[in-house]
Amino acid sequence: DGVDWGTVGRWAELRATGGHPEPIGVQLWEVGNEVYGGQPASGGAECADFGWEEVWTCDGREYVLGVDGHDGYLAIRSAMLAVDPTISVGAVGVSEPTAWSGWGDEVIEESGDALDFYVVHTYGFDSSPSGDDAVARAVELWPEELVPIQERLGSVPVALTEYNLVSIEAGDTERTMTQAMNALYLADSLGQLVDHDVPIASVWTLASGTCWPECDPGWAGTDYGLIRVDDLEPQPAFEAFRAWSRAGTQRLDAVVAGALRFYPTRDDDGRLAVVVVNSGDTVTVPMQLDGAPDDALATLSGATADSLTADRMVEFDAGEFTIGPNGDIVLDLPARSVSVLEVAA
Repeated sequence: DGVDWGTVGRWAELRATGGHPEPIGVQLWEVGNEVYGGQPASGGAECADFGWEEVWTCDGREYVLGVDGHDGYLAIRSAMLAVDPTISVGAVGVSEPTAWSGWGDEVIEESGDALDFYVVHTYGFDSSPSGDDAVARAVELWPEELVPIQERLGSVPVALTEYNLVSIEAGDTERTMTQAMNALYLADSLGQLVDHDVPIASVWTLASGTCWPECDPGWAGTDYGLIRVDDLEPQPAFEAFRAWSRAGTQRLDAVVAGALRFYPTRDDDGRLAVVVVNSGDTVTVPMQLDGAPDDALATLSGATADSLTADRMVEFDAGEFTIGPNGDIVLDLPARSVSVLEVAA
């Protein structure tokens, strides 16, 4: 009930018409988007007067259980599992369960064992931050956001299906999401999300573009994307993901030391890969890598920026060097950089 999305056969016809007859095999599904933020005109009096989503309810229990004329999360999930029992279906939540008229509490309680994962959207700021505030935010934000909800959910995983530096486009008047500060914020955020065992995290977004400077009134001209749509060149934010793509498969304990963050990982074959975020000036750092073999070869490479507001980052490669006795190593870390220290097995 509600929107008639057609049948499995109808969507198969559409795929075939488009030249892709085989099922795509999507495994992770989310029922709705920020449903708690519905507009009163469509969602009723319980919605906030500044709501933005066109939804049929702002009541968490109705969203899960449904009402006459509208199926809820449980019915939708059940129908989808009948088609493909291998999928997982997540429910829309909020990081503070009591917020939005108790939306999160209601969703968790009514979903019960049928809650495959719990969806949240979290941004660092609602308006353009200073560079110093931006690079300090991740280590404060994610423990505060994640720990309480993870304790509430127990074994149910959190799915962070939207995150970035600034939530409201019109608020990012300084276009900070296109600057080096966002690369450092996102690289640090990824480290914190890994450190807090978040299994699903989807940045908003790969590519969105900007209408700058010819924009509609209220449009700040910022860009949420990791790449620029006009020339497909990477934004500074892309460097966070370039670095983390080289991380290992096993998480080790993170270290936060002032402007420096170290996120060590290891592969099954023993290769060490430490994602390093330096939000400050150029610094020389003596380190000890426990378990690293003496005389092992190491490399350090990444991207650096002239300032936190720079709209470009420059790649660097420090070359190859040798680990000393007891895993001793000295790193020369460029200013405002996201880099990866790799040590061969």
